[in-house]
Order: sequence, then structure tokens, then C-alpha cells
Amino acid sequence: MDSNEALKKDAEILITDFMERAQLAKTEMCRNEPMTDNPALLVVVFEPNKDDFEGDYDRLASECVEMGLSKTYQCGMIPLIHKPDPCDCLTDVIGNFPIDKFSFLFFIAESYRETAITTDDPDWQEKIKEYEHGDMAKDFAENPFTTITEILSGFGYDWDLSNRFVAFVDYKYDDKGLPVFTEMEQLSDKADEQDSRGRLDELLYRGVQFMRLATQATNFFEKWDKKPNNLRIRKNKEKE
Repeated sequence: MDSNEALKKDAEILITDFMERAQLAKTEMCRNEPMTDNPALLVVVFEPNKDDFEGDYDRLASECVEMGLSKTYQCGMIPLIHKPDPCDCLTDVIGNFPIDKFSFLFFIAESYRETAITTDDPDWQEKIKEYEHGDMAKDFAENPFTTITEILSGFGYDWDLSNRFVAFVDYKYDDKGLPVFTEMEQLSDKADEQDSRGRLDELLYRGVQFMRLATQATNFFEKWDKKPNNLRIRKNKEKE
């Protein structure tokens, strides 16, 4: 298995795990208060430095092996709850991220999807574009014959922005207000600058793009500060 295939497999294992945890969390929240929404969640996945790791690194490494991961990963989960709009929350969090390389960035949230449009349709991306923000929620709430369904969705990117990972699961509420989930579906594909993305997806993509550029700039200036000023030395020799 080449490095890119191993990377994709790791991402698919991780997003599945996060989605399953999100389903359990939603179910438990609904036990306390029926039909409760989960808060949106940003998950940062990175490779920890063994020498700086606070905790049992060997145990973490063993757990990653048991999950079938090719590397040892650590995850940081950030609930996006400080503002009503997840887009505003995501903007704030990404804007305050430390400029450092990570492995994956995932976003988990409740949303809607149009079941009448599938990825088998060659024009599905153009059809999805016809929906503006809030249209699906409005149709779901007001149309008794709607083909919109509620979903728990997750999507994310690797550090190199080479792949996009998507997972989603439909759900309905039972008589007790508990969610009943369908089987999870996954889509993994190459990421492209020209891809059609929703608001949050676009924001996440641009956020990773920004952090990549910021990291490159930081590394450049760190090297520049350590670089001898050969030009000044050369000019001094020319004066002599």
C-alpha cells in the first residue's frame, strides 16, 4: 500500500469513528431531552511527538494499531458553540489556530440533504447549487411531501489538500424522540480547487489552505533569520 492509500485508509477509519461517536452522543442527549441537536464539532488530527507527549504514548500507539491506523495519531475536539452560526464559529477557531502542521481536519455537524439528488447523477453538483442557505431546512419544516432528510454528516481534508473525505448518515426520530440512524455512507475523492462546496465545506478547505501557506511563510522566515548575511559580507569585501 502506497503512502497516499494508507493516508486515505487512515482518514476513512477516523471519520467513521468520529461519526459513530457523534451518533452515540446525539442518542444520549436525546434521552435527556428528546429531539435535541448535537453541537457542531471540529476535529484536529495530528501526529504527536513522543518526547513531548503528556500521557501514555505507548498506550495511544497500541490503540491506533488496534484501530488499523498506519500511524500514531492524537485528536483534539473543539465544540463550535460560542456563536449561533457554525460558520462564524469555524472562522474564529481557524483564525486562532496555532500555525503548525496537522494530518487531518474534520467537521462533524447535523445538516440536511436532498435524497432526490444522488452522486450517480452527472449534474448533481449543479443541482445542489440551486439550494441557497436555509432552503433545505425550510422545505423540511414546511413541506409534508419533502424529499429532504435530516442527516449527521462529516467531511474533512488531509494537510496536503489532496483528498476530501465525506461520511453521512440519515436519521429520523422514533416515538420517544430518539434518533434512528440508517447505515453510514462514505465518499472519498481527490480534492480539487474547482470543486463545488457548501459554505462550511468551502470555509474548511480555505482554512486548511490558509494554514498551509502560513506554515510555509513561518518556516521561510525562521530559516531567513538563521541565514548568514552573505550579501553584506560580500559588499564589505568589495569595498576593501
